[in-house]
Amino acid sequence: MIRWSSLRLTSWILPGLVLVPLLAAADFRDDYKRGIEALERGEWIQATALFRQAAAERPDEKARLSRSPFSRRYLPQFFLGQALLGMGDCEGAVAAWNESEKQGVIARLPEYQSLTEGRDICRLQLASRSDAERQAESEIANAEAAAQRLDRLKGDLGPDWTGTGTSLSRRYDGAERRLLSARQQLADSVAAEDVDGMQQAAGMALEARGLLEGVERDAIRLQGQLRLEQGALLSDVGRLREQAEEQLKAAVTLRPYPRRLGRLVTEVSTLVDDSQRAELGQDSDRLRELRGELEDALARLREAAAPPPEALSAAARAFFDGDYEAALELLDGLDSPSRRVALEAHILRAATSFTLYQLRATGDDELLESARREVMACLEIDRAKRPPAGPFSPRFIEFFESQAASDAEGATVAERQALDASDRVED
Repeated sequence: MIRWSSLRLTSWILPGLVLVPLLAAADFRDDYKRGIEALERGEWIQATALFRQAAAERPDEKARLSRSPFSRRYLPQFFLGQALLGMGDCEGAVAAWNESEKQGVIARLPEYQSLTEGRDICRLQLASRSDAERQAESEIANAEAAAQRLDRLKGDLGPDWTGTGTSLSRRYDGAERRLLSARQQLADSVAAEDVDGMQQAAGMALEARGLLEGVERDAIRLQGQLRLEQGALLSDVGRLREQAEEQLKAAVTLRPYPRRLGRLVTEVSTLVDDSQRAELGQDSDRLRELRGELEDALARLREAAAPPPEALSAAARAFFDGDYEAALELLDGLDSPSRRVALEAHILRAATSFTLYQLRATGDDELLESARREVMACLEIDRAKRPPAGPFSPRFIEFFESQAASDAEGATVAERQALDASDRVED
């Protein structure tokens, strides 16, 4: 048996239970209606939010809603696509339209033509955007490939990359900055779905590629020139090495080496070893330096190892045989560019003149003066050079040293006078 109080409670509860879905239905209808109004006003962002909210509450599209306060068809996905198109979001618009078409309602309605037209336009725009992005990416990849080739050339050229005076390094840095700008432009344009910006990025990358390839051509040309130059330098070094090796073999017969000759043999042997390690791609400046060092050391070795001229040998024999007049005659005709021969000749002339001065009872000041001049000439060539004590008399050695000391004192006095004169000018 049902009591009246229970019926009264039920009569209050049941209308409430019926009102709950009715209130919820009114919510999505209100969102949809306000979305339509926002769309008509061109308020794309607000319309997008309202259609999404309506679709979340009531996803199924209908040709007509029952008990609707207005006669509009319920097509939240279609109108969401329209709002997204207004915002420029073609990807979102196509997705919304595809969902609307999937539900099968709109295909029977007049709005379907607008859907297909808008979707075709968006697909063309998306394809154009994809093409522009791909084109920009392709141009950037081509420029990056040119930059990578240049990086290898930089390694091959070494110091010549920055030291050639061709501004390769400066031009490369400018092209790299242009390429970096193209990358940033593409990233910004993709984020903003800006086709024009993507095309601009492609143009910037194409320009950077042109700059890099121009630097690459000049770098390859420079590399070829350097290879030719290095080849010539290596040929010179090889030729000098062969001559040095022959001279070292010839010098073996002079063992045990005098101290100076021994130092030269060691120096030339070291340079021969260095020249054997020379190769293409090596620093050109080092090859030039090695060539110069070989030329200089080889010339000094040849001079040190060369036998004395016959006239000098004959003059020495005449001197030690006591035929001083003949020695002077032989020395008067001696003329040699060799520093070593010149030193030996000056010492022998000085010794011969001094010995004749001592032997003549009357004394010949001209012979003594000649001896002094020869000592001075010897000191001008090599101030440290001294005649060996064995072959020459103690008196001549003493005379030579006295002249050397006088010359050193005169040089010191001259230096002091020059400094005093300089001080007076500054005062």
